[in-house]
Amino acid sequence: MALSTINTVCHFEDFLSPAPATVAILGQLMAICTTTDFSLANKEPKDGFKYVKYPDSFRACLVQISLSGCDTFTNAHTHMDKIRLYITQFQGNVKDLFKPC
Repeated sequence: MALSTINTVCHFEDFLSPAPATVAILGQLMAICTTTDFSLANKEPKDGFKYVKYPDSFRACLVQISLSGCDTFTNAHTHMDKIRLYITQFQGNVKDLFKPC
């Protein structure tokens, strides 16, 4: 399948375009929280927080989100690099396959 066909089916730009704005907003929130911190524990849902580890501090929640995002992007980068290396190796193997004997 050609790259243009994959791009028209998946629309990768729709998934990636909100990322810079999200990082910018998160940075602004962290800057605002340097002066005032508050607890989320008094607004806890009935079932409790599923992903928040430190509901007593909004600042800690933002740091948790930041680190989670950083880990996610690092993991994605590592896997994309592995794919790039595999493709490079595959291209070399295909060239060797079609070499005249």
